[in-house]
This record gives sequence, C-alpha cells and structure tokens, in this order.
Amino acid sequence: MNIAVCLKPVPDVKLITYDLNTDSLQNVSYVPDSRDIVAMEEAIRIKERLSGRVAGVVVGPPYADALLRTCLGMGADEAIRIWDPTFDEFDAYATSTVLARFMSKLNYDLVLCGSNSDDEESGFVGAGIAEQLGMPFLSRVVKLEVHPEKCSVVVERRLERGDRSVLTCPIPAVIGVEKGLNEPRYVSLGKQRSTLKIEIRKVGACELALERADVKPLTKHLAFSQVRPRLKKGFVIDSKLPASERVALILSGGLKKIEKIVEKKPQDLARELMDFLTKNRIV
Repeated sequence: MNIAVCLKPVPDVKLITYDLNTDSLQNVSYVPDSRDIVAMEEAIRIKERLSGRVAGVVVGPPYADALLRTCLGMGADEAIRIWDPTFDEFDAYATSTVLARFMSKLNYDLVLCGSNSDDEESGFVGAGIAEQLGMPFLSRVVKLEVHPEKCSVVVERRLERGDRSVLTCPIPAVIGVEKGLNEPRYVSLGKQRSTLKIEIRKVGACELALERADVKPLTKHLAFSQVRPRLKKGFVIDSKLPASERVALILSGGLKKIEKIVEKKPQDLARELMDFLTKNRIV
C-alpha cells in the first residue's frame, strides 16, 4: 500500500499579527497544518498494518523542510518538496495542479490530505488533485478502513449537526481527513535530530514539465480585514434601589426577573404556553 500525504506549513495563529497601516503580516512563523498531520498519522498507521511506503509531499519554499522532517520522525519513508523560482504567487488551484502533475508520474494507492487548511480554509486542493487525476474524492473523513483485497476503502464522513455518512469507494482515491480521525504521535527531539541525516528530495518545474502558464493562479488576495468587535450592551442601575436588588441586577446582567402566577386549567395553560413559544419563534 503506497500512500502520498499532501502537507502544508501554515502561519502560527498564536504569534501572527496583521498591521493595518502597512497592510502586511507580522511575526510570521510556520507550523504543520493540524489536519495534514492527522493525514500523515493515518497513513503511517495504514503502513504499519498493511506494509507499504508513505511519502510526505509539500509544495513550498525551504522553510517547509521542517515540516517534512517532522513527518520523517513520525515514520514516513520519503520526504519530497516541490518548488521552483517560477512558483511565486500560488493559490489553491496552482497547488493542486503541481501536486496532481507530480502524482501522475508515480503509482500511489491513496492520496491523503486535510479536508481544508487552517489558514485559508478553501478545501479545494484535495478536490483539485482528484479532478485532474480522474480519481474519486471523499472529504471530511473521520474514520477510514482500507480493504486492499477488495481494492476499496470504507469511510465515515462528518456531516452537519453531528450526522455521519458511511461510504465505500474504489482505490486509488483522494481522501480529505478531519481532526477527529486520530491523535498524531509525538515526535521527540532525538527523532527530529536523527532525520537531519535523511535527504529531502527536491523537485522543480523542469522535472514536472511545468511552465509558468500551467501554474498561473486563478485567484488573488485583494485585501485583509480584521473582525469588527461587537459592542456589549450596557445597563444603568438605579441607585435608589435597595442593595440586594442592585446586586441581583448585576448578577443577571440587567435583566429583571418577572414572576407571574396563573391559575387555569392544565390544557388552557399548555395552549397559552405553546402560543407564546410559537409567537416568539422559540419553537
């Protein structure tokens, strides 16, 4: 079972800031995408059960080597970084084109990736690879079973409102995974240092027979904007009220508790209650 895992280094949201005056990002450092690492963990678990090889593939500049070495420390057999000076302005479409061209030259039973990335959340790359390779594509996968004897996989997909769908799919296929699929293993500092002896394969545009026009981005960032904070509604407490009432108002956020005792037949009370809930669109 040969598996390729598409990976992406993303900016660390704990450190990165955006300067509105200069229209630029500050304090940028890169970490592995959370879903891509889950995909790598799943690929390694499949290899441990069924044997085979796992390759981590990144489209990115030299700083992406740190991510690939983390994958080697986890148990990947090969690390490949695709980059060329002509790859200057990339979007999801261009990335999927490069990855699909690379995958087409090799023989992989499965291509795993994150359903979407932590930074852009486009969810396009996996679908783009599948479309260009003519493979089936399944996304939002939280459970994956591989049946090599049947040349198929059985997956459980996360749907809205907690629903799940179970599907079977022939392989080769492209699978987009979610965080709940597994818990990635810890890579110790010693293992990371041991990977420094392993060579990372570099692939350029010439090797893939790609020209600049082939990877021309179809989208462009026009501007960034920060989320507008929502103003909290305040309230003024009447100083003439007794201290106990003022404390009660503070604890309730300014909402006065209204009590009303109604004495009616149960069926009449139920009817009035349902009318109230319906009128106020509670139910």
